[in-house]
Amino acid sequence: MLLSNEQTKRSSWEYFLLRAAREISLSEAQYEKINDRYSQLEKILSASDNPLLAEAHIFVQGSMRLKTTIKPIPGAPADLDTIDADAIIWLPHAQGAGAKEVLEAIEQRFREGSRVQEEVKHVKQRAKVSRFPG
Repeated sequence: MLLSNEQTKRSSWEYFLLRAAREISLSEAQYEKINDRYSQLEKILSASDNPLLAEAHIFVQGSMRLKTTIKPIPGAPADLDTIDADAIIWLPHAQGAGAKEVLEAIEQRFREGSRVQEEVKHVKQRAKVSRFPG
């Protein structure tokens, strides 16, 4: 009987933890929407007249790639109410170009070719595109 009680406790905890993980995780539909946005941004970059951006490819990174991203908390302050969707942009024709030149080309292209309403923000060693609209 003790074994059965231990199994019941373990099953209860497993159920509780799995349910909690499901509730804080992004849904499959949300992942699909974000991946679609990555594709849109890749097309926007590749459609540029700037040769640095030709054939751009976006590689999904971090929790988005691992599908372990958690939902933002509703009503959270400032940047905590967004989904952190990290990516790396590979630019095969940017060899020899400086980081500042490449970053300026990317920012200019996003201003011209996308519906992003907010300015691109510099975050540490990277640029951040916020709230890409639906």
